[in-house]
Amino acid sequence: MADEKPKYFATKKYKDWVRDQVFVKRKWKYPRLRSELAKKGLKVSVQGLQQFLGNEDEDPVPSNTTLMPWLNRVLGLPVPTHFDPTSPLAMLHAAIDANWDHVPEETQKAWTVLLTKRDPVT
Repeated sequence: MADEKPKYFATKKYKDWVRDQVFVKRKWKYPRLRSELAKKGLKVSVQGLQQFLGNEDEDPVPSNTTLMPWLNRVLGLPVPTHFDPTSPLAMLHAAIDANWDHVPEETQKAWTVLLTKRDPVT
């Protein structure tokens, strides 16, 4: 099992975002997405991508996946990390994730600008 690839939890929200980035903003089809992933070094079938992201007329289903780091690379995002309870940064990230929806929107925007040095995506 040493060569087993780590899996990441892809939420419905993440899959919706990926679909928007790929199919709406970039106007790609599944074959183009497969091609872009292949350029990054991932061999995946169009059917595998369709199974992961789902049909355009259906809500995507959350699932564990090995695709997330590759999709993030293609879309210009950092590769996700796995939780490390010995890392203060991982603990901070987990705390932000757990409490983000309970923080006022103005505070969310301020934190986003402070930590990323750019305006939040609206």
